[in-house]
Amino acid sequence: MQPNFDHPQQQPILENKFQPLPIKRIFSFKLILALSVFLGVLVLTQFLAFQQLNLYKATQKDARDAEALAVKGRLEATLKSSIAVTSALGYLVENEGFPENFDKVAKILLAGTRFIDAIQLLDSGTITHVYPLKGNEAVLGYNILADPSRNKEALIAIEKGELYFAGPFELKQGGMGIIGRLPLYREGRFIGFSAVLINLNTFIESTGISDYLSGMYRYQLLKTDVNTGREEQYFPGEKIEMNEECSVVYLNEGNWKLCIQNRAQLGWYEVRWLSILGLLLAILGGLISYRLARQPNKLRLLVDEKRQELVRERQKFKDSFSHSAFGKALIHIQSERISDYNSQFLEILGIERADLSSFWEMPWKDQCKRDIACNSEFTRKHPDGTERWVTIHISPLNDEYGEYSHICTVFDITEEKTLHLEVERAFQQRNEILESIGDAFFSLDKELNITYWNKQAENLLIHKRGAVMGKNLLNIFGEYINMDDIKKHSPQLAQGHALHFKQHIPRLEKWFDVSVYPFEMGTAIYFSDITETVHHVEAIEKRNEKLSEIAWIQSHIVRAPLARIMGIINLLEMEEIDEKESLKLRKQLLMTAHELDTILFSIVEKANLIEKEVKEVLG
Repeated sequence: MQPNFDHPQQQPILENKFQPLPIKRIFSFKLILALSVFLGVLVLTQFLAFQQLNLYKATQKDARDAEALAVKGRLEATLKSSIAVTSALGYLVENEGFPENFDKVAKILLAGTRFIDAIQLLDSGTITHVYPLKGNEAVLGYNILADPSRNKEALIAIEKGELYFAGPFELKQGGMGIIGRLPLYREGRFIGFSAVLINLNTFIESTGISDYLSGMYRYQLLKTDVNTGREEQYFPGEKIEMNEECSVVYLNEGNWKLCIQNRAQLGWYEVRWLSILGLLLAILGGLISYRLARQPNKLRLLVDEKRQELVRERQKFKDSFSHSAFGKALIHIQSERISDYNSQFLEILGIERADLSSFWEMPWKDQCKRDIACNSEFTRKHPDGTERWVTIHISPLNDEYGEYSHICTVFDITEEKTLHLEVERAFQQRNEILESIGDAFFSLDKELNITYWNKQAENLLIHKRGAVMGKNLLNIFGEYINMDDIKKHSPQLAQGHALHFKQHIPRLEKWFDVSVYPFEMGTAIYFSDITETVHHVEAIEKRNEKLSEIAWIQSHIVRAPLARIMGIINLLEMEEIDEKESLKLRKQLLMTAHELDTILFSIVEKANLIEKEVKEVLG
């Protein structure tokens, strides 16, 4: 029965059913939707602009760090040439004294490098020699240890016992420069320095930055002034702005910091077009969403229905093709057909669209059966000429329409596989090195459990590798380890300092020279058999005792006969002695000579006996 629209009671009902929504509600919904889209797109695009800016900054930082390391390398090369010069000159002084031909020696040393301007020798703290002398006369006789403005870094060099670079500072002969001083010792006593002088301009030239001081970077050498405590900047050109990003490398030879900073700092200006484009997209998205919100409800329902239909159609592909980093394909193993695939599938396998059939000739097929998930790993020659490792994962796909039967995921694992093989080779190389060294070696973890035991350790300690691996060192060699010594040296080992000592194992009748090196995961121990050396030292000590005895005989027993002989000779030379008395004295002289001969014969016998005993011990 058709409804009667003329009935007075039905008409209001129909009018209420199709009455449109209030204008206020429609306007509020449209505005909220448009603002939401606008803000969402704006936040997303500005975030992308921010990420792009960070990428620019990261690239800039990588380039700046590389430049800093390059400059550091050139500086260290200059400093190493200084080490060679000061060490060679110091060796001569420590072993032969201050050379009389200093100028000749210094000229030879200075000819081997172009980044050292002068060489000095200091007796205690006083400069006694300098080459070249011309232009450096003012420093002769200058005592650096007596100068409170210059002695602090000299004392640091003495404390370190190695080459240490002072400065840059104002030189007495004029100009700015740095001085590297190597403390010299004779019989453990400080005797002075061998030193090199490098003018600041020469030092800058060695870095290779002199031609780039006006380029894209600022360069500065920073060091804390030992006199004022302030951090000073020494390179010419613009100063480093410490509140901006800079790359810092450290040069321990002089407690320097080398800072490199970009002249142009990156900001939002670098990504302004992306930011502006994001703003325009946000405005456009807001306008489009506002316009769509004004369409009739039927159109929205139609769009939603089509969208849901599209979602259903794409649902089965969502997981397979969501990440472009992996190759994806929908395949049918039984019919050897590929229904769909992405570009990474072709790229990783190195095949063309027209040659998809070659996929079924790859090794994975022999390892996979229908309706069973499987993995296959193999190498493949890529069209670009490289050998690539590929992993293929095949898994069944339950599809209600029966359209696709399997999903295939392809991974390029060349980098991971290469790294894995390199790690294996590195471990193999490490083991070969540890097995080939002449010293015995084993390593321990933090709990003193043995983690490595080389062949020489087996030979010296008479314990096979299989019998000790994974076991606690104290359970095997506890009777030979003094726990008091371990506790005594525990702070030294905890700070990462090496420990060296000699160990006697009575059961093996051997002496060992032991070196203990702590590292992050445990301890490495090297040791060698020094039994023969210890025996040689004992033989030498015995020989020295007997030589001391001979020396005592020479200084006490031989002296008396010699004194008598000299006295008798003096009496014989006197004119008032008669013939009878002279004959008596000559007889005494003969007896004393016989006594001296007997003593000397005894000394020779003792010396021969000592020589024989030493030869027996030394073989």
